[in-house]
Amino acid sequence: GRWCMTLIKEYINQMPADISLERFCEEMTSRIHDQYPEDDSRLKAFPQERLYASAIVYSRAKQQIWMIGDCQCMVDGIAYHNDKPYEAALTQKRAERFQQMRELHHDMISADGQLVHDYARDTIIPLLLDHLQGENIDYAVLDGFPVALHAVKVIPVPRGATVILASDGYPFLMPTLQESEEALAKQLHDDPFMLNTFQATKGLMAGNVSFDDRAYVRFETDNPQRYFVWISFDGTAYHGWQIQPNGMSVQQKLQQCLSLILRKDIEVTGAGRTDAGVHARQMVCHFD
Repeated sequence: GRWCMTLIKEYINQMPADISLERFCEEMTSRIHDQYPEDDSRLKAFPQERLYASAIVYSRAKQQIWMIGDCQCMVDGIAYHNDKPYEAALTQKRAERFQQMRELHHDMISADGQLVHDYARDTIIPLLLDHLQGENIDYAVLDGFPVALHAVKVIPVPRGATVILASDGYPFLMPTLQESEEALAKQLHDDPFMLNTFQATKGLMAGNVSFDDRAYVRFETDNPQRYFVWISFDGTAYHGWQIQPNGMSVQQKLQQCLSLILRKDIEVTGAGRTDAGVHARQMVCHFD
């Protein structure tokens, strides 16, 4: 998982800002699959041996959150989850078997009440492995094989929204990091084996600080900024200001340059227009 995470991080750091969800998934699939042997037949048959990671991505250009795998987010106070389809049934099975396993295995819980070996989890491991056959069929992950796009949850994000992106290591996602940590601490204190108020496929093990790793990012999306530009130009080589189907215009050239610099599609609006071959000492335009 950590290796896969590193590959995803490296690509996100240099990918185009206006990339589409489909392109992102294609690129990540290719980069992860490059780590596999040329004969990938075993990996096709045994998904548990693949590199594997979930990802939650905010695209500023698309104004969307992409939930690939089990993760969670919040947009203006509304929570969204993308759990694996089989997880609820397995967490219930583990909870039902926990007490029985505790009675059978006296080394399961230490003298000070800590979980040393989760025999209840052991009983659901075969089911977990069986459900991995649905990887990128029933649910989406990044694992070097084509992503099941139908299972990627896409959340629209308005301008000026408060956004929280988080892993599934927070049982209760709250509007602030402090509140989320406090809710997690209460869960670990009251129900450390994750059986009642929040059910999971594993509990808090002895020596660990939580039942799962966790990440939490909170930010506000920006409202569009409008920029005014004063330009002068020699219009000899241009078919006027406005974009034309039969030749290069000043507006088209300016849009191309701004889009290249800012790494997103820019549309420029002019305060007027000129004819072909006409120059301008000072012309005003704007873009968002």
